[in-house]
Amino acid sequence: MLLTKLLIALATIGFGVWAALAPHKILQLVGLVAQDGRGVSEARVALGAIYIGAGGACLWLQVPAAFAVLGLAYLAMTVVRLLAIFKDRASDRSNWASLVLEAVMGALLLI
Repeated sequence: MLLTKLLIALATIGFGVWAALAPHKILQLVGLVAQDGRGVSEARVALGAIYIGAGGACLWLQVPAAFAVLGLAYLAMTVVRLLAIFKDRASDRSNWASLVLEAVMGALLLI
């Protein structure tokens, strides 16, 4: 099970690196547009650095609490995304796929 958790941490870091290095691609993927350089830098930080740091903490510390924090973060994303799907009328394939991925990764990290 540790291997699964390490792979999820690596995938989390990978997404973060992608967001930090290619923020325009990530923004396009999630349907956002940065109006200026400040918006692009915020995408690098909010969609990049946070994921790099959280996944990196799991790899560095390799203690159950670190994986639990990342798992709880993914489950929080799942809950908020589910609420947003209905509140914002954002029921599309991409949002549901993200919800399922976040729920599965969150659950696996908490096992």
